[in-house]
Amino acid sequence: SACMAGVAGALYVPQVGIINPSEMSPANSIEIAIWTAVGGRGTLVGAILGAFIVNGAKSFFTVAFPEYWLFVLGFLFIAVTLYMPDGVVGLAKQLRARLHRPRDPMAAVVTKRGATATPMAAPAPPAKPVNTLATPPARGLNTTLPTAPAAGSSPS
Repeated sequence: SACMAGVAGALYVPQVGIINPSEMSPANSIEIAIWTAVGGRGTLVGAILGAFIVNGAKSFFTVAFPEYWLFVLGFLFIAVTLYMPDGVVGLAKQLRARLHRPRDPMAAVVTKRGATATPMAAPAPPAKPVNTLATPPARGLNTTLPTAPAAGSSPS
């Protein structure tokens, strides 16, 4: 990530001409974090897509409704965090999974994160239990057990 930040800084300086610490104010840092949240965490494509979406909204709202831009940015972050935790890229993966759902419901199961897994077969019903008490004793065997003498009595 440090390498990517260095490349981003090297590309940013020629655009603005000069760089100073006020360029990375807390508001700018939060906006960059919102780019990643909107686009999709964990993917480079998500961060780039999020930057285009957020900056497009910023261009519109700072011209049309400049006093409401920070409120829209906060609402956007809260909405994406609550309803689209994987961002726009995760939403695209979910839509693609729904469109390409297999017709056989037992063919594959698509998990929340987009991974596919083969479902397990249903377990076989349990075998009928054998009632050993109701079976007759085998022939030729003594099935009676000797009893112990009662306490205090003498053996005869």
